[in-house]
Amino acid sequence: MAAKWLEVKKFEVSTDYPNDIWRSLELHIFPSIGNMPITRVKATHAISAIKPITAKGNLETVKRLCQCI
Repeated sequence: MAAKWLEVKKFEVSTDYPNDIWRSLELHIFPSIGNMPITRVKATHAISAIKPITAKGNLETVKRLCQCI
C-alpha cells in the first residue's frame, strides 16, 4: 500500500521528498508493520513503531512519519 501511495504522491511534491519518506518508512515503520495487511494495522501498531524514535528525541521524524502513516 505504501508503494502505491508513493507513486501517486511523488507527482505532487519535490523530487527529494518521496525518497526521504521512503527511507524513513524503511528504517522505522516497515520493520515492524511493513508485512502486515493494511486492514490489520491499528493505531497501537503505529505507536509501537514510533515509540523508539520518540525516545531518542527525533520529534521531527516522528511528526513526518505520523503524517505518512
